[in-house]
Amino acid sequence: MPEIHRYYLSPSQIEYHPTLDQTKMLDFARKTGMLITAYSPLGHWHLLSNETLQKIADKHSASIAQICIARLLQQRCVVIPKASARERIQENFNAQKIVLDVEDLKMIDTLPKSHRYVTPPLISPKWNE
Repeated sequence: MPEIHRYYLSPSQIEYHPTLDQTKMLDFARKTGMLITAYSPLGHWHLLSNETLQKIADKHSASIAQICIARLLQQRCVVIPKASARERIQENFNAQKIVLDVEDLKMIDTLPKSHRYVTPPLISPKWNE
């Protein structure tokens, strides 16, 4: 792993899903060799009824959850979706078989990118400032 000053970077766990822009963090991670772990990849379940994501899911005979996970995997992120039911765990695992094409990614890029769903009061920093 590349050295920054004299310290090694460890993986960073961040909220990341199709409606939250993490470009700055991804760019930094790529430049430094740091691994990104994406939590809340479904936008705290808010994305499970998104029409754009549903169109992409239909195209791939997949679920919206699988599309969200596949996108993050294609960006070389570790993805940690919350699941307890065996069927959902298997569905999430199968997302690695989905390859989103340029058209799919362009559709995802049209979604708003400012939705942060995990912001505990009192302890969260002022993001992007």
